[in-house]
Amino acid sequence: MDNSVTFPVGIFPASIRDIVESLQRYENYQIDFTSAAFLTVFAAAMGNTWSARFMTGWVSHPIIYMVLIGPPSCGKTPPLRQAVTPLLKLDEAYDRVYLKEISLYRKWERLTAKQRKQQSMPEEMEMPQRKCHVVVNSTIEALISAMRDNPRGVLIYNDEMTACFPTSTVTTVRMKAIF
Repeated sequence: MDNSVTFPVGIFPASIRDIVESLQRYENYQIDFTSAAFLTVFAAAMGNTWSARFMTGWVSHPIIYMVLIGPPSCGKTPPLRQAVTPLLKLDEAYDRVYLKEISLYRKWERLTAKQRKQQSMPEEMEMPQRKCHVVVNSTIEALISAMRDNPRGVLIYNDEMTACFPTSTVTTVRMKAIF
């Protein structure tokens, strides 16, 4: 008797369900890993633009913490990569815009007020913010910057769960004991 519970793919619209089932059929992705990855990416794309009001004064934004757990080489990474790729492509486009904006800002910074006026540049300029959906294998400092610059939220993408925890020797030993 199989007591396992599978991901309820019926929560997805038909088009997404078809993608998940096709990836299982043709790429041999596990339904649970693929569905969880897609759900997480959808939540990240949505960010905190949606909220639920439970009562006056109690509004909650959806936050999803997702960890795929399984033995090595059981097929966790391919569905994660498949699901996160569209957001990474959007982030590449955001990076191109940011690089142009930061270049202009750095040029503006180096000029005197007189030079700015001669070049028809504004008197005041705010430092551009780096827009992104996904933060990959970052330091805490980089994550703080990403959260500051993206108030809708970001997806923290680490292929290994241990990357989410401090790396001191004591912690590493404890993590190995837990996992």
